[in-house]
Amino acid sequence: MTASVILGALVALVGSGGIVFGALRFNREEATRIVEQQSTILQNMELLYEATKEERDALQKNVIELRGALEQAREDAEKYYKEAQALRSEVVKLRTAIDGMGSHGYKLRRGVKYSWIVLGIVFVIAGTSIVLGQIYNAAALQKIQNQRRIICEDQNHRHDESLFQLSKAVKQYVKDNPEQAEAAYASQTSNLRIINALVPKRDCDQITKLPL
Repeated sequence: MTASVILGALVALVGSGGIVFGALRFNREEATRIVEQQSTILQNMELLYEATKEERDALQKNVIELRGALEQAREDAEKYYKEAQALRSEVVKLRTAIDGMGSHGYKLRRGVKYSWIVLGIVFVIAGTSIVLGQIYNAAALQKIQNQRRIICEDQNHRHDESLFQLSKAVKQYVKDNPEQAEAAYASQTSNLRIINALVPKRDCDQITKLPL
C-alpha cells in the first residue's frame, strides 16, 4: 500500500514536472521568437539608416561643389567688373588729356572713340558673365531642391512602410499568441520610438526651402 502511494506520488510529480517543463519551453520559444523578430526589425532599420546616411552624404557633397562653383563665378564676375572699371578710368583720363591738347588731339580723339567701343564690349562681357552666373546659380539651386525633395519623400515612404510592416507583424503575432498581447504591444511601442529616431518623418516643403 505504501509502495503504491509512493509510486503514484512519483508519477504525479513527474507528470507535473513535464507540464512545467513544457510551459517553460513554450515561453522560452516564444521569447526567442520575439527577440528574433525584434532583431530583424532592428537590422532593417539599421539598413534604412545607412541608406539615408549615404544619400545625405551625397547631397552634402553636391552642396559643397555648388558652393565652390558659385564662389568661383562671383570671383570671375568681380574680376571682369574691376577690369572694366579700371579700363574706363584710363579712357576717361586719356580723353581728358586729349581735350586739353586742342586741335592737335583730333587724331587721338578718334582713337579714344575706339577705346570707348572696346570699353563697351568689356562691360557687355562682364554683364553677360554675371547674368549667366545668376542663371547657373538658379539652375543649380533648383537641382539641389529637387534632390532634397526626392530624398525627403523617399525617407517618409520608408518611415511609413516600416510602421506598416511593424504593425502587421504585431497584429499577426497577437492573433497567433493572444496571451502575449501585452508584451507584444509594449515591444511595438519601443520599436516605434526606434523607427522615429532612425527614420523620422519630415516636412518636405520645409526641407526643400532650407538655405544652402
